[in-house]
Amino acid sequence: MPTFLETAWRRFYEPHLANPSGLLGRYVAGKMNQANGGITRFCLDSLGVEESQQILEIGFGGGVSFDLVLPLLGQGTLHGLDRSPDVLRWAKGTHARDLAGGRLDLRLGQVDRLPYADASMDRAFGVNTLYFWPDPLAGLKELRRVLRPGGRLALALRARSVFDRVGYSKRIFRVYEDDELMELLGQAGFTDTEVRHTLLGKADTLVALGSKSGPARA
Repeated sequence: MPTFLETAWRRFYEPHLANPSGLLGRYVAGKMNQANGGITRFCLDSLGVEESQQILEIGFGGGVSFDLVLPLLGQGTLHGLDRSPDVLRWAKGTHARDLAGGRLDLRLGQVDRLPYADASMDRAFGVNTLYFWPDPLAGLKELRRVLRPGGRLALALRARSVFDRVGYSKRIFRVYEDDELMELLGQAGFTDTEVRHTLLGKADTLVALGSKSGPARA
């Protein structure tokens, strides 16, 4: 069980996991980069990224994915969406060259109202973000809309057992069992769904996968 001090500290920093802002938000975003390297690699390995693809990340946060995805893309583009204006501003300041070259496209927005055209993305992913979506089903339907036929989605999360062990705010986090993820993906219209698990350190970590039916882009 967390101590009193741990519980008090979480009241300050947990909201910044969902929507970083200000000085504390920037500190939390840096900590997320340190913590999310392994789970981001697991997510991307499960997703499969190829050159010249259009890749969408939901909730890029501190931008740990940028250095992992951009070297794989060649002429492709990594599109990042985040709901935090501060996160967007920080990322634009540190990745100006990739933005100017068109390899990186960063926007402010919400997952249930994606600012992208139908069938414009080859892959989509999110790492430790699904907990915070206000309407998970609406977000998944939007992601399916913007994926091309044959497109693939990967959402990486910590398993419920991790949250049960360390404690968490149910007001901020919504955690999931495997069957709940499979049901959500199916309701949103995804096919070839599965949940894969791995152990990163002592944390049971999973990635939920789904495809948009139809032939892939040639």
